[in-house]
Amino acid sequence: MRESFKLKSFFDMFKKSDDQPKETSTDLSKKGQKVLFIQFNLKIDTHEEPDTQNFFRGSHNMSELFTKLFHEVNPYIEVYFNGYKDIYRLKDGYYLGDVNLKDFDFVFFGFVSKHGTLPLLIQNYLKKFDVPFLTYESFGLYDSKSWGMDLCDTLGYPYIPTVITNYLNRRVLNEIREWGYPLIVKDPNLDRGTGVHKVDNLNQLREIFLFPTGQMMIQKMIPNDGDFSFIVMKNKVEMVVKRRVTSSTEFRSNVALGGKAEKATLPSSILKMCEDISRHVNCDILGFDILQDLRTGKYYVMEINISPHFSTFCVVSGVNLPKIITDYIIKEIK
Repeated sequence: MRESFKLKSFFDMFKKSDDQPKETSTDLSKKGQKVLFIQFNLKIDTHEEPDTQNFFRGSHNMSELFTKLFHEVNPYIEVYFNGYKDIYRLKDGYYLGDVNLKDFDFVFFGFVSKHGTLPLLIQNYLKKFDVPFLTYESFGLYDSKSWGMDLCDTLGYPYIPTVITNYLNRRVLNEIREWGYPLIVKDPNLDRGTGVHKVDNLNQLREIFLFPTGQMMIQKMIPNDGDFSFIVMKNKVEMVVKRRVTSSTEFRSNVALGGKAEKATLPSSILKMCEDISRHVNCDILGFDILQDLRTGKYYVMEINISPHFSTFCVVSGVNLPKIITDYIIKEIK
């Protein structure tokens, strides 16, 4: 993820090599178009699901994949992968090697929440020069399940009944008593299924809160046969899959923990709900986890994820998100 690739000098960026395609009078490609991916060299892991449609072109990581995808669509576009640590600021702006970031035609920001204010400062800088960009992940404020719960509540959308607390007191115990056991307890600042516990009785609940390290979410257990995961890009649902638990000893459906994903559909009202919520989050690629109550049929938002896993979901759903991202970037380059 932090791997950096050596940046060409500014002169070399515009110099043609003998093996590059020759321009003709009918070629509409612009000279020297440059796309920068910052901190987005994710490993591609489909959790043993076969890539039957060759979405990932045999690539092991995102730098390999997007280099191939851009070359297939437009070989004149040069693609660079670097880290936030490679960027520095001078009096006249932000630089990568010898190149001012305003001279890139598009910038893709990866893992924004892990790098302080720098991504925000760079984005504000690019806006001055109308340089388009996409963000994968967002700022720390959005990287919390409790913030997602509060957003859904503010917008009037159903979120799993939840209590957030550092400790157990009478009022907390009275509220969760109405739900009954089992309960779900989770750390709102962790992801990928980590920090999530199934609690079967009051003694187990008290053990978790015996040495509190911060606020925890206590949630009502919604009877379900799996959860639905959405990927939303630029406020549009691109894919829906359903995850099911496959082990008798595991209650979490995360594919990283052995859950099985399959292509799924949901009512348009649920899709529109997620698209509307996404408009209130400062992030371009979002994940939503949705539960349906088997008894009532009611849908609940379980989680909003600003750094969603999508490799497995692509091959399962048949939706090529990397190609969608590539096409979007090329369309945005003016």
